[in-house]
Amino acid sequence: MASQFHQLRVLVWKNWLGVKRQPLWTLVLILWPVIIFIILAITRTKFPPRAKPT
Repeated sequence: MASQFHQLRVLVWKNWLGVKRQPLWTLVLILWPVIIFIILAITRTKFPPRAKPT
């Protein structure tokens, strides 16, 4: 059990080092989904769904 926690701790540490070493890439990873969501939200408000007769 202790081995699994150690592996988790090492993995979290590795990820933290990546965040520290590449702050621009971290920012891109965070902002990219937000930008896509905003584009989809704007598109959705400009072109609302229409009911089609069946």
